[in-house]
Amino acid sequence: MKSIQFKDMESLEKEIQINSVDGIEYFITVSFQKQTENQEDLVNRAYQVVYEYMNQNHIEIFHERVFGSVSCFDKHNKIRKDSVRKFFNEEVPFSYIGAPPIWGEGIAGVIIHGIHLKNSGGRLTNVAYEGQICGRLYESSTDRRLMLNAIYCDEYEKKSSEQVYATFQKIDRILRTFGFQYKEVLRTWIYIPEILDYYAAFNKARNQFFEEWNILPRLDEINDFERIFMPASTGVGCENPYSNVAFFDVYAISKSVRGSELKIYNETGSEQRSAYRYGSAFSRSIIVSAQQAQYLFLSGTASIDAQGETIHVGNIYNQIHETFNVISTLIQDANMDMQCWMEGVVFFKNPAYVQEYLDAIKQNERAALPVILCVADICRDDLLFEIDGVFAKKGE
Repeated sequence: MKSIQFKDMESLEKEIQINSVDGIEYFITVSFQKQTENQEDLVNRAYQVVYEYMNQNHIEIFHERVFGSVSCFDKHNKIRKDSVRKFFNEEVPFSYIGAPPIWGEGIAGVIIHGIHLKNSGGRLTNVAYEGQICGRLYESSTDRRLMLNAIYCDEYEKKSSEQVYATFQKIDRILRTFGFQYKEVLRTWIYIPEILDYYAAFNKARNQFFEEWNILPRLDEINDFERIFMPASTGVGCENPYSNVAFFDVYAISKSVRGSELKIYNETGSEQRSAYRYGSAFSRSIIVSAQQAQYLFLSGTASIDAQGETIHVGNIYNQIHETFNVISTLIQDANMDMQCWMEGVVFFKNPAYVQEYLDAIKQNERAALPVILCVADICRDDLLFEIDGVFAKKGE
């Protein structure tokens, strides 16, 4: 693993973290954890440092997400566009998530999943649908990978199950256009405005789509919930700067060579078990295992027990510790530990909870986690805190 620091930025509390276990896939986290006088300049210089590092080391952008206030969307787009043109000489799609930083207005951070093309021997290109660049396609001798950015469909009424179902249909059409099936989706990131009003309709539409397309059996036909393959997923309450409806980032992998050693499977862990036991159609995590490395994509995780009930209601300290306990147990079941954490996002329902989090990670010697801290609503009114992320270790 590697990390670099801004040598001339004393205003940054947290370093840029660049992590890789195989020299092929890189996870870069830029986290702004306190307010500065001129954050636009700070963000611009951060892009200069990160993109220059990537350019010099032959690392291309596969997936980029920016977390910040919706009010900063236009200014940030200009800053990033200028930097992308300078270092990559092409337009590269990204997703802007309306989740403000813990101090208020501004940019909370940037997460980049990069691929070292020289080391991998693959190629990476933009993909477009209906005339709009919507993602990146990576092709190698062993598999094909498609990452879609900020997919939404606003043809229907806001907060309706019809609108969500139409979005799943649109994603399926895009996948098929580029030779993928929805069954090959292993990870989704779903950002839902006004999630507490919207979540029931969202779950209804997702379950309907999964059942109709034979991704899931019906609830009354299931013998073993833990073996059902569903994408890992994050579903949190963030504003959509593109529209007023839910939007998705989607990651799919298709094995392109017969006999490929790539293995993809779900890991539910022993603490929470399958979320489909109570009707939520996602896996707790998905593992992608190859010869060089093994990756675990952790779904959004919060203080919920094995029956799907919120625990430690009203107690942010205990919810934080319960969440870390669940994560620790799950990754241990996959033979990983906290040192394997590559990148992640911490969502607080209220920024007042941040100090409890900082105290908790300090007590558990986890202060250097490569995560972004931002404010977002959680899918339940009594959940105060949520984390998602990616873990990795070298292949065995």
